[in-house]
Amino acid sequence: MLEWFTQLNYQDMDHPLSFAIIDDTTYSYGTELRYVLTAPFFGLASRLTAGFQFFGTRQIDINLVNNLGNRGAKTKDQFNIANNIAGYLEEQLDLTSTFTAVAGGRVNYATREVRDRFLSNGNQSDAVDFFSTSPRAGFVWKVAPTVQVFGNASHAHEPPALVELTAPGQLGGNLGQLAAQKSWGATRASGSPGTSRSTTPSCGTRSRT
Repeated sequence: MLEWFTQLNYQDMDHPLSFAIIDDTTYSYGTELRYVLTAPFFGLASRLTAGFQFFGTRQIDINLVNNLGNRGAKTKDQFNIANNIAGYLEEQLDLTSTFTAVAGGRVNYATREVRDRFLSNGNQSDAVDFFSTSPRAGFVWKVAPTVQVFGNASHAHEPPALVELTAPGQLGGNLGQLAAQKSWGATRASGSPGTSRSTTPSCGTRSRT
């Protein structure tokens, strides 16, 4: 089965604050193509999921002096760009009628860029990119018809959001000083067969922009 998803978001923000009037126009868009194959593998029930994702953001980021609610001189004008490209794969294999092994991973490439168009205080333009691989392994054990035990171990990698540097009030710095969040995690839980659990918790996750 082949599935395709797409999205487009538009935001026009005019936000008066005490220190500035923020005038931002943001375009966010994304698409995902996912293939799901359910077929025996050497006689064992198998469910294979593979996918490709792309998400992007383009933002016109302008600040103006707030003169008692009226727009004053421009103090900031930059074009912010964020892209995330990822591929993921997961296999669920029923080793027995009661025990399912799960293995998968995600490869992600992300870019963050600021193009400064207000140069009277210097050129703040910068760009940085991030690459990561995130493996995952887990299991589902049907202890009884009404009881399941499941667990997984996975690596997470989350590129920084541009707002961590560009938002008003943040500490001064450049994009090269932003680092991705990285972690290893393990989960074990039990529940009824109807307990909600994601089939691709570390493989199909969207990165922040």
